Amino acid sequence: MATSYADAMERARALLGTAPPVGPVLQGGVRADVLPALQAQLPVGGDPPCVFLFPGSGGVFDGRPFGGPQSASVADFNGTSITPVPVADPTRRDPWGVPELKRVYQAISQAMVCRNAGFTVVAACVGGANRSKLLAYCLDPRPEFWPDKCDAMQAVIAGYQNNLDTDIAPVAPKRASRQA
Repeated sequence: MATSYADAMERARALLGTAPPVGPVLQGGVRADVLPALQAQLPVGGDPPCVFLFPGSGGVFDGRPFGGPQSASVADFNGTSITPVPVADPTRRDPWGVPELKRVYQAISQAMVCRNAGFTVVAACVGGANRSKLLAYCLDPRPEFWPDKCDAMQAVIAGYQNNLDTDIAPVAPKRASRQA
């Protein structure tokens, strides 16, 4: 009788009485007015969290809250626990295409590996309302991670859940308030 790997692992866990090590998911922003809420969630001591950081204006990543640099260069984060995700907010003038979707899907997959290894995963963007919620929700679909203010992020979540669908491109918010 053929058994899938997942079934075999589940039976092994039941026999051993252990659950897989799944790390917590934290989500927030690095802008001064929202950073305190994110910092209050960060663990003290132990292994540093795996941080997945989206850029602000001009493509600059602010890794300072996590002990990293503030830089537009992804290479400046080598050797840190910060993974820059070089994808700006989609707008009606500059929607996400297939390359952006693939970068986001890859970041979600990398974050899932970290989480499944038991590490704390931090999803952070500038305001903590859209891109970080997208990543966090794909890892841990809790209501507080749902990007209720951005239909574009909701579409990307659906695309991720639908076998990493890139046919959803171009992705842009429908509301005029996110045009810029």
